[in-house]
Amino acid sequence: MSGTIQWSIVLPAYNEAARILPYLRSITSFMQDRGQPYEVLVVDDGSTDSTAAVVESFASSTPEIQLLRVPVRRGKGAAVRRGMHSAVGRLQLFADADGATPI
Repeated sequence: MSGTIQWSIVLPAYNEAARILPYLRSITSFMQDRGQPYEVLVVDDGSTDSTAAVVESFASSTPEIQLLRVPVRRGKGAAVRRGMHSAVGRLQLFADADGATPI
């Protein structure tokens, strides 16, 4: 995939270490099948669990995944804003990191 990023998917996350990996796999599988350039921005909103480590591990083999860390919890709205301000895709969306809404 090359060219301008078409899709930015923002995932605000707080203590989602146990649930985020299956959703990241689902998103990347779906987006790779579409064949359009994309990015997934996981905004770790001051998690106290291993959310950041789980995301970093997955991102090491999936360059479309980016981790944005917020050192102190500021809430979901602030995490969404941070992600949207960092997003570069022509189309931008956000979803909860628990995967409650399938991609």
